[in-house]
Amino acid sequence: MTVSVRHTNGAGRTLLTQVADAQSLAWAQRALETRQLARIDVPVLAMYGTQTYPQMPAAAASLVAVLPRAEAKQVPGAMHMWEPEPMAVELASFTTRCAAG
Repeated sequence: MTVSVRHTNGAGRTLLTQVADAQSLAWAQRALETRQLARIDVPVLAMYGTQTYPQMPAAAASLVAVLPRAEAKQVPGAMHMWEPEPMAVELASFTTRCAAG
């Protein structure tokens, strides 16, 4: 399946551009729904901000439901603008737990 978006350049010509993000998102959604990703057996941390789109906590929960070693964590921040210190603390804690086995 190819997902495309039409753009018009300054000369009035229509350019056809593939949208890889949309294709990747569609593949990932199918892989979660069919549990194809359940074979991933490594630690996964799905983090999302306290002020984000409602789909982000739901997406993190979907990962946790399918990936055997996944966990979700909410951190202070909005959208893609994270509070660096709390995020760093969570990442350090996660990697320390992973290294300890």
